[in-house]
Amino acid sequence: MNTVRKQSLSVRLLAIIAAVLFAISAFGFLAVLVPPMQFSHAWQTNTFMDFQAVELGIQNPEFSGHTGAFPAAPTGWTTLDVPYTTAGATAKGVLDLNLYNTSEETIRNARLYEFPEFATAPPRTPFGTLVSVREDTNNILMVNTTRDTNTIVGFNSNTVTLEPNSFFSISAWIKTGEFFGANGASIRLNGITDYNAVFYNIQTTNASTVRTARNLFGWQQFTFLIQTSAIASESVSLTLSVGDYYKGLDRPGGDEILISRSASGYALFGNVRAYRISPTQFRTVSAGLNRNNPVSANGRMQLIDLSLPEIPLTNMSLNYMNGRPEGFTLTSSQGSQVSHIVRPIMINTNLPFDTRNNPYNLGESPISPLGRDSDTPYIAILSSLQRGRNETAQYRTISAGLVSLPLTISRMNFYRLSFWVNGNNVTGGAGITAEITTNVRDRENPYNRDNTPNYISFTAENLNGDSSNTARHGWTEIDCYIRGA
Repeated sequence: MNTVRKQSLSVRLLAIIAAVLFAISAFGFLAVLVPPMQFSHAWQTNTFMDFQAVELGIQNPEFSGHTGAFPAAPTGWTTLDVPYTTAGATAKGVLDLNLYNTSEETIRNARLYEFPEFATAPPRTPFGTLVSVREDTNNILMVNTTRDTNTIVGFNSNTVTLEPNSFFSISAWIKTGEFFGANGASIRLNGITDYNAVFYNIQTTNASTVRTARNLFGWQQFTFLIQTSAIASESVSLTLSVGDYYKGLDRPGGDEILISRSASGYALFGNVRAYRISPTQFRTVSAGLNRNNPVSANGRMQLIDLSLPEIPLTNMSLNYMNGRPEGFTLTSSQGSQVSHIVRPIMINTNLPFDTRNNPYNLGESPISPLGRDSDTPYIAILSSLQRGRNETAQYRTISAGLVSLPLTISRMNFYRLSFWVNGNNVTGGAGITAEITTNVRDRENPYNRDNTPNYISFTAENLNGDSSNTARHGWTEIDCYIRGA
């Protein structure tokens, strides 16, 4: 973190590019570019038509891997360790429903026959029969306290990493019977700092429920939707259990609590999934949920918003004004000539792309790093493309960019300045460059070699986006943290 020891300073934000797209968050900045660059051909958006969700690596999500006799130990999952409780006469592990009725030993060991619904018929699942439920096996994970025991029993998955500034969906399917007491089953997300993330007291059917294919034989899906912060990753795991156990804080910065909810009954789990999803997908599935209302009406979807609370700064957002980025001015080492070559424009990425009005020769409709249908859909485009009399596209070597209005940094305050960049095929010089300039002299090196004043500045070079970041459609976010001291 850079510390500025002055009551205030102004930050000049300027960006230089050609065939490049910029998107600035409400807290963002663009910066300066300097050395000449050669733009050999048009910037083309890669074929990020729609981001395909990427699985995070929960091991054995369909419980196809197991060891020992049925109910078998699930490969990659560990038994939930709960102090001061007894397992009693519990039964737990993987069941292969294709073989369930063929083995009297499995039926005896599973002890599901104690529940009337299984007295004459085996458990049934919807897996493999629904488009939305992909499963290659007919295995399930059973947790059965049996009718004689009131306790906490379950399994923990392996740990997966949630990257910063990203969106995730973690879910599991569950079916239960009627519990003998006040508590039911639980699906808990572990590892998020100071966050008690759980679906508890789950009971999907009772004694009067008629279980048919129409109601998926009593199975229901429960989903955590997570938005991570811009600065921190999270390492999380799932716990699937009858009863519930948790030791930690009741809320971020809250009080330490110990939750121990014993239960008596059974729960069947299946089709566990953990995905990284796109901003558009996240907005679609989390519609209507927010920090004040994080759980869906049916209680099966929970929003976990870890994004940092931020206050937008004045003069720091890209606003649309007559097709130009309001609040930014064009600058160049070529002086006024650059206006004939570089024409910064704004595009609303929520609207259909007009191929007839395509001055920068884009290959397809650009997509904002916030995805389709976002609240901040505008992106700024800079390019050195110039068309000749015969309409042939030519890319000039230039050094030009956008400069923001000054921003005051107050003492004893903290700031995050950020912007998104995407600029494939930018070559020469330092590529796309961002620079924050200030009016504060550097105490350690107050003068440059030519004896001119040396002011504190921060520069990042070769910011050409990240084609592998398909969830953000090839964009990269650049952050700078400043403390006014």
